Amino acid sequence: MKIPRKFSLGIAALVMIIASMLPLAGLGAAPSAAQTTASAAPTDPYYFPDTQHYISGRFRQYWEDRGGLFVFGFPLTKVYDEVSTDGKVYKTQYFERARFEYHPENAQPYDVLLTLVGNEVTDNRRGEQPFLPIANPNDGSAYFAETGHTLSGNFLAFWQQYGGLQNFGFPLSERFTEVSAVNGRPTRCSTSSAGAGRTTRRTPIRSSRFCSA
Repeated sequence: MKIPRKFSLGIAALVMIIASMLPLAGLGAAPSAAQTTASAAPTDPYYFPDTQHYISGRFRQYWEDRGGLFVFGFPLTKVYDEVSTDGKVYKTQYFERARFEYHPENAQPYDVLLTLVGNEVTDNRRGEQPFLPIANPNDGSAYFAETGHTLSGNFLAFWQQYGGLQNFGFPLSERFTEVSAVNGRPTRCSTSSAGAGRTTRRTPIRSSRFCSA
């Protein structure tokens, strides 16, 4: 399957920083049967001439099952050993908008987890106003007591449609306006811990955020 690069380039900014990549019952969209049983997606290597890298095995299956090019982008590296945020070494592969880790100690689908990139990116911003925890506003937003932050509107719809907690983790900030690294324009954003419709775009992995286009 030839996937045109233009579809990836159209996915721009998404400042949603989320705090835990482990799935939690009752949060986000309910997983489908395909997401809670062994994947039927192919495992053979698939080459992307756009970045000159392959995806294969469980990483290819997770990529195919959880959103593919639209959510994760193209692969940027081969699979290799890297120290993660917990200090342990895992098989790792970088994509344009995610970093995959292989955890063979977990059963499918949780043997592939996304690194907590958002935690790393925002570690020195926790004192800024949008990142300070708030009380439940009881205004119809989805409130996450785990981090004291909310999701609503197009950000919540996107979060639920494209993987919820497992793909994006918990929100780490409220919505706020920030200059986009993509086009230099002020953009309405929200940040999440993991490291995406139409009015919401996801930035390259360096940003780990949801923004309204």
